Order: sequence, then C-alpha cells, then structure tokens
Amino acid sequence: RESQRWAAEFERVVGPPTGSRWTYLADRESDIWEVFEKCLKHGVDLLVRAKEPRALSDSDDSLFEAVSGRVALGAYTLPLRGRAAQFKKPAQKARLAQIEVRAPRVTLRSPFRPGVKPSKLTLNVVEARELNAPADVSEPIHWILLTTWPVATFSESLRVVKAYAQRWKIEEYHKALK
Repeated sequence: RESQRWAAEFERVVGPPTGSRWTYLADRESDIWEVFEKCLKHGVDLLVRAKEPRALSDSDDSLFEAVSGRVALGAYTLPLRGRAAQFKKPAQKARLAQIEVRAPRVTLRSPFRPGVKPSKLTLNVVEARELNAPADVSEPIHWILLTTWPVATFSESLRVVKAYAQRWKIEEYHKALK
C-alpha cells in the first residue's frame, strides 16, 4: 500500500540530530494517516497538503468544513510562476495571487483500519484561498495544509504558505536527479 511505502521511510532514519529540525514537506499524495503518525513518532515536523476530508474527533464536521468557517487572519500577495501545459492541466501564466489565510488547530480522528485501535492527532491547519482569480485561471489556489509548525499568528501561518509555495523547487530537484 502507498501508506506503508511512505511511512516505512521513517523507519530507515533515526530522526533529526540534536539541535536541528526536519520537516516532511509534501503534496496531496502524502495525505496519509500513517505518515503523520511516523512524523510525530520520530520528531519530524510535517507540512502536507490535505487531500482527504478527514473526520474531526469532536464533531461531525470534516477538516475542510472546520477550516472554511473560520475568520481570515489576513491576506497576502503570492507570486506564482508560469507553467507549461501538463497532463490534464492547461498552461498558466505567471501572476500575483491575492491569498486569504485561515489557521485553526484541529484534532482529527484516525480512519478505520481493520485490527487497529482508533487514534487521534492534533494538528495545525492553514487554508490559503485565492481571492478574485483571473477568469483565465482554471484552478485558483486553494490549499489546505496540515502542519506541526505554529500558526497562532498571521506571520506564522504565512510562513507555512510560503514554505509550501516553494515545494515545486523540491520536485524540480528530484526530476533533475532522475
């Protein structure tokens, strides 16, 4: 299973050396419960874009519903690079996106796994939603980011958004390695 492959990588490493911090930064393909558990177990911070409408432990709302109802902490202009057409995605011109930021803390309930005792994880969530996207933009920015980084203030939340916005550099680096 995909969840086992990602989570197994944490068993190969001991964790960050004393005096340093590691952050597991990933896109939606890493929105896997076992990855979150392994990060926390090994003292690794995480910053992962949410894909799943995870259940909250204390209400019937989903993660997505919980964050959308919060008051915005502020707005930020995010420079976006242009990109060529990709599989299932049209080309996009570079632009400045006006992003509104929300950041609650939530406790998530684990998904059902046969033979596994249910558990809970408390994580910070940052929503970055593009306001007034140009008409020619097929997919306005809407990121829901799960993280262990602090997000109590607008500047802390913005740090999360800016870090995730740099994710493409990591992807380009891995393409170059291949």
